[in-house]
Amino acid sequence: MYLHDAMVFVLSQRQDRAATTSELSEEIARRELYARRKDGEAARAKQINARARQYPQLFELDSSGLVRLRSNSLTT
Repeated sequence: MYLHDAMVFVLSQRQDRAATTSELSEEIARRELYARRKDGEAARAKQINARARQYPQLFELDSSGLVRLRSNSLTT
């Protein structure tokens, strides 16, 4: 599973479809949804932030680090 897929999975199961980058990092690691290929470590909050910015069609990111799943991203 790619990191952005793991992010969509976790956010889609939250009632408000939002979480901080730290919360996402912790939840993805807890569920063992993604590990970095380079070293097998969990994705850090900084990496979650970068991925959210890389996929603006899937995520909204505010200045406080809150990542929100876009409403149309569940249909793509």
